[in-house]
Amino acid sequence: MRKNLLFFLLAVSIVAKADPAVTASAVPENLHIYSEAGNAYVDHMKGYCGSSRFVLYADHPKFDAIFSLLLAAQMSQKEVILRFDECMNRETQGKLVGVYLP
Repeated sequence: MRKNLLFFLLAVSIVAKADPAVTASAVPENLHIYSEAGNAYVDHMKGYCGSSRFVLYADHPKFDAIFSLLLAAQMSQKEVILRFDECMNRETQGKLVGVYLP
């Protein structure tokens, strides 16, 4: 019984820690910082997390680099691919963890 419980807990923890998902490439739009919390929001592509909105939390260790890449892509109308970890805010916004050029 104890071995079965240990196996079950291990299996659940492996399933719960999924790899980040990626979007298709698109030009980011409406990049903005909305409140004093300093989180950045960007519209990218519908079909993920119920809307086209993604959030980059201000405490992300690479916030400045990710924000800069999003801003440069928006200004130059270049496509990027977003990496997001989970859906946040009532499943309406993807939590950004990275961005890269296609």
